[in-house]
Amino acid sequence: MLLNIKIKEKIINYINREKIALFIKGTPQEPQCGFSAKIIEILDFFVSDYVSINVLEDEQVRNGIKEYSNWPTIPQLYVDQKFIGGSDVVSQMYDNGELLELFNIKKISKNFIFNIKITNDAKNKFINFLQNNNKISYFRLTINAKFEHKLSISILKQNDVISKNNDISLILDPVSATRVNNIIIDYKQIGFKEGFKIINPNKPPKIKQINALELKRKIDNKDKLMVFDVRTKEEWDIVHIKNTYFFRDFSSEQKNKLNKHKMIVFLCHHGMRSQRIAESFRMNGFTNVYNLIGGIDEWSRNIDTTLVRY
Repeated sequence: MLLNIKIKEKIINYINREKIALFIKGTPQEPQCGFSAKIIEILDFFVSDYVSINVLEDEQVRNGIKEYSNWPTIPQLYVDQKFIGGSDVVSQMYDNGELLELFNIKKISKNFIFNIKITNDAKNKFINFLQNNNKISYFRLTINAKFEHKLSISILKQNDVISKNNDISLILDPVSATRVNNIIIDYKQIGFKEGFKIINPNKPPKIKQINALELKRKIDNKDKLMVFDVRTKEEWDIVHIKNTYFFRDFSSEQKNKLNKHKMIVFLCHHGMRSQRIAESFRMNGFTNVYNLIGGIDEWSRNIDTTLVRY
């Protein structure tokens, strides 16, 4: 059966809109099937943001994406407009390390010496756990893409690396290992509350918000900055701001060569898509990232009223 042209265009728009597009049943917060939950768990570990399409809200998209991808099941993952696969394929890529390459994460050597500080209070708590449970093999430290930390008891897996600090051995998966250097693991007790406290200097600074007037002032002052418009080509052709860059014109190689400490501002129609793109840059080590509040619509209302609004 031929795919309806309008549905095909809708699917292509989803895929082209962001670097990562995930077709799932439900949402990342409330997945409606086990396979969707599994692929979300893996994806959240590698990246902090992506667009998700809930196929349960649109029966035509639900059937159309299967035909478009020539893949019979959902979920389905696209990265850089390329179909990657479903839950099983992504799980296999996670296990064999292919997702490290897909998301440009450099693998840490097993001989790498980590600069991790485990305080004496934390060390004593680890030792208490070991003394009270002979079945404990290792303590695992996991750090996801949002730099949320988790300490757990675990066995050693094939691709894990081991870090020994203050006589305590920690195991790290290859992704967490890239986010762990120079952290401090402490143990605190305040009143009736107690637990491990992890200080991680690798956590990227938060995205800064900038309004149209502030951005106009910086442009007029000839501040060193780049402004990326992340909207679709159709939107760009309708209207765009002078001296901004169309984000999709930049190749991955060009984006990788950008100065990670230069001021970069992202804009879209109302400021939501650009926030997601800015978040992905933040997680890739860019330290001076801004999002234009209200997007080009705000600019056309308060800065240049001659621009077309849509």
